[in-house]
Amino acid sequence: MKKNILIILILLLILRGLLAQKTTGIIPYPTPVNPLEKAGWVLVFQDEFEGDTLNAHWWPQTGSHGTEPQWYTTRKENIFVKNGLLHLKAIKETVKDSFEFTSGMIFSSKTFGKGTYAEVRCKIPEGKGTWPAFWFWAATKYYQEIDAFEFWTHDTKRYSVTTHYWDKKKQRPIGQYKWIYPRTAEGKRIDMSKAFFTFAVYWDDSGIYYLLNNVLVEKQTTNVPPEPFPIILNLAVEGEKWKPMKSVQFPKEFLIDYVRIYKKERKKD
Repeated sequence: MKKNILIILILLLILRGLLAQKTTGIIPYPTPVNPLEKAGWVLVFQDEFEGDTLNAHWWPQTGSHGTEPQWYTTRKENIFVKNGLLHLKAIKETVKDSFEFTSGMIFSSKTFGKGTYAEVRCKIPEGKGTWPAFWFWAATKYYQEIDAFEFWTHDTKRYSVTTHYWDKKKQRPIGQYKWIYPRTAEGKRIDMSKAFFTFAVYWDDSGIYYLLNNVLVEKQTTNVPPEPFPIILNLAVEGEKWKPMKSVQFPKEFLIDYVRIYKKERKKD
């Protein structure tokens, strides 16, 4: 009897793990470039990253972030625009005595709240060792954060989407997250470092919607952020639990083709 109970418990744990995976099928691959115009939406912010300089839409950041091993800089070596792409580049070099890498992080100069549809077309770095992300964050009294994607590149065939918010006592932030495992129509997992993909997130009073190549991959209906906050794009180096292996080759680049923000078109009276 004990053996049977143990087998049942093991099967339940396996089933729980399978249910925790968000398997998204029939993802258009490679991704088409989305048109500027979207039916029912108005474009309110965009950067196609033309020219050779980062424009005033963005504020490059400097300094460290948590216990991560990179130091963010505003140098052109770490953040630059070239051939219609924004490059965020992680370089292996010791700075500030204790940081083994430099990299790039940018905040948008404008903030965006409920009713926002934010879309980014980008290509993540190949191989292990980095942590690219597209997210929204503000350290207000509510604490709020939406992670449209975070890639832990020891596995470039999955990413996480997360909503962070204060616990009931407003003492620490907690999160509601989901792993996304994109697959082709044939069921094959997609290596997302091999091409450009389009990620989008939309939120309003009904919930937060995460999309990949125009396909809804996750919906969260609670803890919708109440206040507007900026877009953040950054390329971290995996630290803490997943430290870069000595064999990992740097530099690595996170390439962003465009950022576009839409609002629902108001109905005419």
